[in-house]
Amino acid sequence: MDTEGRVIRFDSFSKILSSGIRLGFVTGPKPIVDRVMLHMQVSVLHASSLSQVLVSNLLEQWGEEGFRNHIKKVENFYMERRNELIKAADKHLKGLCEYSVPLGGMFLWMKVPEITSTWDMIMERGLAQNIMLMPGKAFQAETDKPSQYLRAAFSVAPIKNFDPAMERLAQLIRTEIKLQ
Repeated sequence: MDTEGRVIRFDSFSKILSSGIRLGFVTGPKPIVDRVMLHMQVSVLHASSLSQVLVSNLLEQWGEEGFRNHIKKVENFYMERRNELIKAADKHLKGLCEYSVPLGGMFLWMKVPEITSTWDMIMERGLAQNIMLMPGKAFQAETDKPSQYLRAAFSVAPIKNFDPAMERLAQLIRTEIKLQ
């Protein structure tokens, strides 16, 4: 789609093969990709040799069709988990949070409009109640500013925990609104 050579794309095998693989690739205009390669050579030398050999052998064994089949399985895996989390969020967080169904990734981003900052709510009171979400502030460049956002991961937790987790979050938000 980039006809002017202005787009750089970074991809990672971490989300589709193994979270610890720490291996990815970049595509884009050759002069920029060459600069990225030079930077990698002086900063980290190269990605782990073991990771490179494992991924290379796996891709060679699978071929393009096998790799595409694997990607489809991964997409279905995350889509099922996402759908279950959305179902739990719809059940418990309607009227408390704003969110939309993510089209990719492993996270549900939520806005809590009636709360100025989600940091203390999650990092102090939420963790004490076994609610493990990330406050939006953790992802901001300006960390001194408050954030009304939360990030919920649906990649690791057991699906059976989604409903009780969203119920506990709803109770926490209601309590927090009363405290403000």
